[in-house]
Amino acid sequence: MVSGQAVATVLFPVKDIEPATDGCRGLSCEFAGFVIDPSVVAGIVFIGVGVLVGLGHVRSASEACQCERHRVLNECDAFKEFADRVAALNPVSVVSAIATAGGSSTKHHQTIRSGNATDSTLRRVVLIYKETVMSVPHYEAGYDETVPESMAAELSPDTAASLATNSRTSSWYASRRRSRNHIAQR
Repeated sequence: MVSGQAVATVLFPVKDIEPATDGCRGLSCEFAGFVIDPSVVAGIVFIGVGVLVGLGHVRSASEACQCERHRVLNECDAFKEFADRVAALNPVSVVSAIATAGGSSTKHHQTIRSGNATDSTLRRVVLIYKETVMSVPHYEAGYDETVPESMAAELSPDTAASLATNSRTSSWYASRRRSRNHIAQR
């Protein structure tokens, strides 16, 4: 007894003085030790952030592709309408008789004569181009070209020059056919 108080001592028997984790030797214990390592945790965080940022770029790239696809479809529709409307033009009809056995038949030929009919037809082609190809919603933002620049890029420089000067060239109809064939292949 120490100064009037009783002191009790209790002893607990401990069989092994090694830490309790020393007994864990399985794969789960090794994995747990690896996962809680600070450098591994930091690496996992950086990889996660990288994946999130990457997915954000994939989403915006996907949206840009959808927008571009929509624009291309609008342009394709505009070129088809342009080709159809130009094909429907009737520059000047001239009736000619062709002798056939047993009588005559009449055929209509489309020709271009100098003068107002040609100028009017060429002006109508330019107007149709403006109303179709150059009227797509994204035209100004995407191209911002003048009529001759756009026609030269899309049809041909010869076609653009002949339409801009309201004159005809022998290649006008050939380039018109090439344009229609090109549009049909799109």
